[in-house]
Formats: sequence, structure tokens, C-alpha cells
Amino acid sequence: MHSKLIYIGAIILVVTASVFSIFIYEYLNRDIIISEETEIGPDGLPVNLYDLAPNHVAVLAESETDPEKKAIYLLREADLIKRLEPSNIEAIVAGYKDVYDDDTVSDLNKALALFKISQQANGYNRFDVLDNFIEQDISNLTAGEKNYLMNQKIYQTYPIGIVGIDLMIHEIIRGDEYDLGEVYIKTKETLKSDVASYANDRLFANLIPDLYMHAAVLFSLIDEQSVDGSFVSSKEILWMLDEGERSCDKYENVQRNCTTRDFIKMSRIDYLLKLGMIDEAQEAVDTMFEKRLQPMIISYITNYDGLNLGRYKYIESNLEIKNKIISEMNKLES
Repeated sequence: MHSKLIYIGAIILVVTASVFSIFIYEYLNRDIIISEETEIGPDGLPVNLYDLAPNHVAVLAESETDPEKKAIYLLREADLIKRLEPSNIEAIVAGYKDVYDDDTVSDLNKALALFKISQQANGYNRFDVLDNFIEQDISNLTAGEKNYLMNQKIYQTYPIGIVGIDLMIHEIIRGDEYDLGEVYIKTKETLKSDVASYANDRLFANLIPDLYMHAAVLFSLIDEQSVDGSFVSSKEILWMLDEGERSCDKYENVQRNCTTRDFIKMSRIDYLLKLGMIDEAQEAVDTMFEKRLQPMIISYITNYDGLNLGRYKYIESNLEIKNKIISEMNKLES
């Protein structure tokens, strides 16, 4: 009986100690959370917004009445879903759709939310996630047509420069007539102005790498379709890709994992192959696998057959490099 009482007493002591420990942990962390949330910067937002846990961001979003600040919190919520569950495309899209559906959010931020959804569709070759945003019969639409209609919807919501570039890419590929000199000048102006305006914007700074990549892709099309004496140089296109990668590091505070960097690397390999620079392309492949790649590019290649979709047609036509990329990606997937 005595030993039984000692045993029961020991259990009570352990439980009491555990409860006390949990209380102390929650109390200390509550103080930390409170101090973090009340450390407000000059813009009226927490200075360490990008270090706050998802539930804390959700609380801030729910209680915020200023539309612009609320948009920042809502978009950050969706970004955190993407960071914590990168393969849960439905949840990510739903998070951004919540931003688009919020009547208090500005048209600019609604367009940004739609663009983020478009990125998921393109990054995972999941163009079915665009179906609910396309206001016409989708039964006979190709992935490219869905993408184009989604870009039109974004641009009509708010004329974001990068989406205008994407629309021109699609239209040039399908054969629409353009004054390519005007396209070149307009794109350079858009790139310069948007990079400058996005640099100090919490919501848009992480689009700067995308801006450089999309402009480089458009310029490579202009070069491809121009007559002799093209005004687009390979040096300029490669510089844009370099700037895109540098931007990933420059704005790391708002995007810890720059998924765009991996797609820039793929664009570089594809463009080097277009130029016939085989050795340089092979070297670029080796360099790509020297650093950790993000889940999106791995899944795009291994699960969604990304090197058979026409996006990187010069890689697709070089079987040695194509097979090497697929093989290395499969190792990472496993």
C-alpha cells in the first residue's frame, strides 16, 4: 500500500511539473509574440512580419481594418501555406482566392493574388486550377489558352506590367503582328519603372526576379523572330537573367526561398542552347545542381513532365542535357 501511494504521488508530481512547464512555455512565448506584434515599423506593420507564425499573421489579418495592411497580411497567409505545404496546390490557390474575393482589397492586390495563382498553375503545370477564374467554356481550351485568358483577367483587374509582358509573349508566339522595335522599347521601360517601384514594396519586391526572367524570355522571342540586324543582343538577355538571380538575394527578406531562381536557371540553359553554346549550357546544368532546388521545379520536371511541354524547347531537343536534368531531378525527388 505504501509503495502504491509513492507511485501515485510520483505520477501526480510528474503531471504537475509537466503542466507547470507548459504554462511557463506558453507564458514566455506569449510575451515574445506580444512584443513581436507590437514592434511596429514606420509603415505601420510589424518589423518582423516575415518571421511571424501563420496563426499570428491570421490574427493580424482578421483584426486589421486598413485595406492595404489587411492585403499584406492576407497575402502573407497564403505565402505561408505555400511555404509550409508547397505541394498542396489546392490549399495555396484557395489562400490567394480568399484575397481576390475580399471586397476591401484594392484591385491592384486582387490582381496580384490572381497572378500568384497563375504562378502555381505554370510552376506545377496545373492549369486546371485556373478553371474557376475563366469566364467562358473551358472544355476545349488548351493549357496555353487558359493561361492567356487568365492573364487577360489579371490585366483587366489591374494592368500589372509583368502580365502585359506575358500577354505579348503569348501573342508573338501565336503569330500576332507587332512592331518589335516598339515592343523592345516598351518592355525596357516597363522593366525599369516596375523594378524601381517594386523595390520598396513589401508585396511586390518578390516579383522582381520574375520581371527580369519574363522580359528575358520576351526579348529572346523578339531576337528569334527579327530580321537581320536584330536590336536585341544575347549579352542583354543573359544580363537580365543574371539580374533576376541577383534580385533573389537582394530581396531575400521578403522571399526566403526564391522559387523563381530555379526557373531562371532553366531559362538560361535553354537560351544558351538556342545560341549553340553547348559547353556553357552543360556547365550551367552542373551549376544548377550545386545548390538546393525548391520543390516546385523538382515536381515540375519529375511529376508534370516539364521538359516535354514546349516551354524549354531547346533543352527538349538536346537529349543529352534533357536526360541529365531529368535524371538529377529524379534523384532529388527520391
